[in-house]
Amino acid sequence: MTKRSSSRKAQPQRRPHSIALCVIARNEKEFIASCLDSARPFVDEIVVVDTGSTDATIEIARAHGARIEHFEWCEDFAAARNAAIESATADWILMLDADEELDSASGSALRDVVGRPLPHDLIGYSVMIENRLRNGSQDSIRHCVTRLFPRNADLRYVGAIHEDLFRLSDRRRSGVMFLPEVRVFHYGYDPEVYVARDKDARNLRMLEAALLHEGENARLLYHLGQQHLVAQRYADAVAAFERFEPLAEELARHYLVDTYRMWLQCLAAIGDGDAVERVTSRAQSANALSAQARHLLGAHELKNNRLGLALRYLLSALDSQAPIGVAAEPGVGGWRTRLLLADAYIKLDEPESALEQLDLAQAEAPQDRRATIALDAARVASVAEATSGTLRRVDAAVALAADELQVHVELLQLRLNVLRGLDDLPQATQFDVLDGALAYADWQAAYDAAMTLPLCSNSALARLLYLASELRGRRAPDAALDLLGRAVDTYPASPVVYWPLIQVLSDLERWDDALAAAEILKKVPETLAKAA
Repeated sequence: MTKRSSSRKAQPQRRPHSIALCVIARNEKEFIASCLDSARPFVDEIVVVDTGSTDATIEIARAHGARIEHFEWCEDFAAARNAAIESATADWILMLDADEELDSASGSALRDVVGRPLPHDLIGYSVMIENRLRNGSQDSIRHCVTRLFPRNADLRYVGAIHEDLFRLSDRRRSGVMFLPEVRVFHYGYDPEVYVARDKDARNLRMLEAALLHEGENARLLYHLGQQHLVAQRYADAVAAFERFEPLAEELARHYLVDTYRMWLQCLAAIGDGDAVERVTSRAQSANALSAQARHLLGAHELKNNRLGLALRYLLSALDSQAPIGVAAEPGVGGWRTRLLLADAYIKLDEPESALEQLDLAQAEAPQDRRATIALDAARVASVAEATSGTLRRVDAAVALAADELQVHVELLQLRLNVLRGLDDLPQATQFDVLDGALAYADWQAAYDAAMTLPLCSNSALARLLYLASELRGRRAPDAALDLLGRAVDTYPASPVVYWPLIQVLSDLERWDDALAAAEILKKVPETLAKAA
């Protein structure tokens, strides 16, 4: 194993309590620039330890402000990280992976915390790691990892894989403080990235080699079980967790809590109900059943139609005092759990209780999930009873649905079902007039209202398409064509408008026009792509 340092430039005068960003990398040209740029405004030096890149990683890192050090890879992540620590000169170390980014909102908190004395019994701070997808989805698994600590000769990483930071002179005195205000986004578990880099084979190889070298220990068995779970090798994961349990006291308690959650997840996937009950009992005896585990058990019992047990587990998952594991899924123990509770109450024919949970879930959920939850609530309410309150629920869902045309179509159908059950129909807006006519199949009145309805939203478009479909089914293709003509004029790049237009033109035997519309439809995706 050899290490070669690059020539060092003279260091500029630093702020008090300086921070070094340390990154180990190999063939990370896709991510390295974003990683370094995300932290650069908040650190005083950047050290990238390259372990053998054959792409442009080194050149990109240098162009983005890094000092490059070289380390010969020896199948040991701890050794590479320790080389990075030893190459740094700042007072504090911020350790990031090359496929991670520091949340820009965390920068001020980062600078603030290094200016405060670290409690003497701690070695550093853990931060929130969010495993994200590159498609922009906000859904993520979160866990805490020690990433910020003083540069100190007694603090080094231990473990060839899934390495941890320890105080070498006394590993038992290696506590950390959690900094929830510092977040790091990790993209290495994006499915495309994970498969392309064959991380499963690499991790499994390194874990099994470490177990042979170090012998049975809780840290490696925990990660071995986790690795098998990620790869859906559930039986192998169960075997690893069974080996872990007797050694659990070697690690902090939250590892045991997380192990029971993963163990139960594997057993539920296998369908071994008896084993689920046994492991649940052991977890309960150890007071180690997290909100995530309770949510999982609630889903398992709901799937098997044991509704009483499902309710018990799901309600207990909402308990803020539930034990905390290593990882957390946003919304579990909150809005995601409430959605499952709503499903349970629907199966129990308790719509009011279901609506209560859906309302709470909608209030807690991120903005991009609220339209779907509001739609679910509107469905439940419309089935339960047709009232003005139900109509308000549907209209509230319409307001949240934004550009989701299919959601607007379904909400229109729900609204019509509710209107059919009301004695007094609302007449406040053009939508109300049109919907009243649609609800009671007054097609002439509906046509008249639709021909003057402003096409300023997908909600209005949904009504035109719905009415055109009804008129076509009632053999009034000319009237349907009038409506679709309005829709095409307003939404010339929308494929959903051209399909019914082609059908109506075919009904009228206007074959040339139908073929022309089909040709336009072929080009619509190209138009949309150019616009994007």
